[in-house]
Amino acid sequence: MKDDTLYILEKIWKVELTSFKFDKDKFDYALVRPCNVNYRTYKNFVLGKRIKTKCIVHEGCVASWYADNRFRQIGSIGPFEQFLVETNINKQVFPLIENWVFEHNWKSYTVCTIDLKTGEKLFDKVDWWLSEKDRWKLI
Repeated sequence: MKDDTLYILEKIWKVELTSFKFDKDKFDYALVRPCNVNYRTYKNFVLGKRIKTKCIVHEGCVASWYADNRFRQIGSIGPFEQFLVETNINKQVFPLIENWVFEHNWKSYTVCTIDLKTGEKLFDKVDWWLSEKDRWKLI
């Protein structure tokens, strides 16, 4: 039986100061999460098209990686690329969507979405978020 579950790769940057410097390769942690909708529905949602689903939920987490090796016992040590390979091989999980998330004051903001199947950026507001200098003070 084929598993049609959509998996989302979330790369998360913790924004703690107004002097936050964004580096796309230096995220704080990453999560691989299943989603309650299929690939086409998720992609249409991100592109702003109408969908019939009333709620899109990222349900739990099947794998996690932390830049500071916080959870060594779970097997998330080593480089991020090794984590992805081990997730693909050991758990048979292949994320098709990548979300970039800024986390600030316990709130998460998706700032970019990339279709890993095609390499296309579906949504990109990183520059807009970073250009708002007072944003982090107000949120």
